[in-house]
Amino acid sequence: KESAWTAAFLDEGRLNRRILKRLTREDLRTLVEFEDEYTRRGNFRLIFPTADTAYMQSYFVQPVYANLLLQQWQIDQETCGREDGIARLEALCCQRIARRLDSDDEC
Repeated sequence: KESAWTAAFLDEGRLNRRILKRLTREDLRTLVEFEDEYTRRGNFRLIFPTADTAYMQSYFVQPVYANLLLQQWQIDQETCGREDGIARLEALCCQRIARRLDSDDEC
């Protein structure tokens, strides 16, 4: 999944909202950890990635999948609301626990 999305970004030169459609276990872990850190940031301001820094992705020699994922996540949070995003993460985590998935299947 990572190589496909980084290649798509290189080809298209833009982020694609579909990167958040099917999340792997690692994607979910990355987003949950990001939200946890975002909540604990206190008075610090997030510099990157934010919904307004998508243009900065082009400054990287090679796109980093986690940066693309988090960038699109931030854009969606600004559009749909952070509470909806967190609710989605909680639901996906509960599904994983209920199904006790040990593989890196997508959800």
